Amino acid sequence: VAGEETVILKSVTDEPVGGVVWAPDNPGTALMHQILPGLMLIALISFFAAGVILNRARLSNEALHSSRANIRFLAYHDALTGLANRSRFLAQLRHGDRRPDQYLLYMDLDGFKEANDVYGHATGDDLLVEAGRRIQRSTPPGSTVARTGGDEFAVLLPGGAPDEPQRTADRVLAAFEPPFHVSSYSVNIGVTIGVARREARLEAEEVMRRADV
Repeated sequence: VAGEETVILKSVTDEPVGGVVWAPDNPGTALMHQILPGLMLIALISFFAAGVILNRARLSNEALHSSRANIRFLAYHDALTGLANRSRFLAQLRHGDRRPDQYLLYMDLDGFKEANDVYGHATGDDLLVEAGRRIQRSTPPGSTVARTGGDEFAVLLPGGAPDEPQRTADRVLAAFEPPFHVSSYSVNIGVTIGVARREARLEAEEVMRRADV
């Protein structure tokens, strides 16, 4: 049998009378039996460690992409209201599609500074957020709505009917008639609206200045 050794026992007359058969120890096999559990444990630990490293690398990569997206978003949006910021609004005025029937609405909140002083900055922030929502809900689809300053907002209408600026302004004014329920307070603030036509010969800042007059 493979792996076994045999010794034949003979009589004094040299005749076989018996034999001894045994399987000798194989040092290599015995050593393998001793270290195999350890090797398997090391392989298992390495497998899980590789999985942890790959998962952390994936999460780090996702966090990096998310961070970049947040940076891009904050570069062109107001951090408080989520609306476009002044930089994005001016870029839209400078480089967006120019149409002869486009108008810009510029808005100042009436009574906001007083409310902010009386009720505190946290309530003031809530007022700005809700004001942005009311303005955005009052504008037609395709409009660019921005918070351009402390209590100043602007809307670039996409164009359309000649009376769209007036109708949009009327909707915004109506949206500000109900009181603002913020931070357990009921606050009344109004809005002043200026309108300017977007003309190709005018710089973006000049269009905003005309609407703010």
